[in-house]
Amino acid sequence: MKIAFILTSLANVGPVIVVKDLISELPDTCQVTVFYLDDIVAVTFRPGTIVRKVSFFEKVNLSGFDVVHSHMMRADMFCALRRRQIRKLVTTMHSDFKLDLVISHGRLIGGIAATVWYGCLLTFDKCVFLTRSQMQRYSALRKGAVIYNGRPAPQAKMPDVAVEIEFSGREKVVLGTCAHVVKRKGLDQVIDLLAKDKSDRYFFQLVGDGPYLDELKSYAESKGVYDKCEFLGRQSNVYPFLAGFDVYVLTSHSEGMPLALIEAASAQVPIVCSRLPVLQEVFSEDEVSYYEVGDIEDFANAVDRCIAQARVQASRAFARYRDEYTSKAMADQYLKVFLQPAV
Repeated sequence: MKIAFILTSLANVGPVIVVKDLISELPDTCQVTVFYLDDIVAVTFRPGTIVRKVSFFEKVNLSGFDVVHSHMMRADMFCALRRRQIRKLVTTMHSDFKLDLVISHGRLIGGIAATVWYGCLLTFDKCVFLTRSQMQRYSALRKGAVIYNGRPAPQAKMPDVAVEIEFSGREKVVLGTCAHVVKRKGLDQVIDLLAKDKSDRYFFQLVGDGPYLDELKSYAESKGVYDKCEFLGRQSNVYPFLAGFDVYVLTSHSEGMPLALIEAASAQVPIVCSRLPVLQEVFSEDEVSYYEVGDIEDFANAVDRCIAQARVQASRAFARYRDEYTSKAMADQYLKVFLQPAV
């Protein structure tokens, strides 16, 4: 089987990592080519993978591939423009794209962009969603399928007890997250939690960068809690930092199926999540602690619950990861989709 993956760039971000993990688990009999649009290269693929940069309007012959699999808006548009020459066209929807575009670009521009993207998706043979609830929201898109994201197991054994950080002479509960820092991630809620923390027991570590990072730092300064935060920037390997978190916090207003959440579960770090249907589908109330988005008191209560049940919840979330959310399980499901004949 000859498979082409179409990406907007090779940046170290979720959709590209998904493709890297997927390629690494495909059988050696699959001949893989990766095409990318932007001149950003931070991710490499398994030996034997052909990698080629192309421009959006470049003449690219995709007719020789059994499957073309694209990711994100411009890659989907790139494929839609060449639809007639593609035998089987598959895309993965990594989030609630209509809501994300409205949050990032406003109702007018975001709404127009979402309409254009949606029109492109109608031409695809298969649209893969990360959760059932996400697929139900876009039920008008034909031939949908659900494949949960997966991640490889950590290379090194994680410690049984998270590393503790000392601050102002006292031990702190380290709230940590790994994220591409955009507004929809809701990380201002962590700052609000720190500001309302009368016990002065929390410390926040953020691994990652993004367009909202400077605004988040300014917000922390305005709330007087900047010295309770550590901004660690983008890291190629997040697992050593996960080992230092007492609680992993995911505070998003919108998500698909975040890889960082799976990584936290695989590293057996206790988790607090915003109560989103897509996340509740992935992990149960017995496996992570949920709170209502925007309710800082409920957020604080969720952190307390998580700390009280840390070992039990972390163990249950890890068991769920091991059974359902490995990169091998993900690749097996994609291979079934690739092998189905196009209709």
